[in-house]
Parts: sequence; C-alpha cells; structure tokens
Amino acid sequence: MDVPGPVSRRAAAAAA
Repeated sequence: MDVPGPVSRRAAAAAA
C-alpha cells in the first residue's frame, strides 16, 4: 500500500 499502483488503489476502493 506504500507503493502507488493499481493494487493499492484497488485495495483503497474496496476499503472505501
């Protein structure tokens, strides 16, 4: 999640 990328973005969207 520290590294900007599609994975972190997807995780943030799922958590939101």
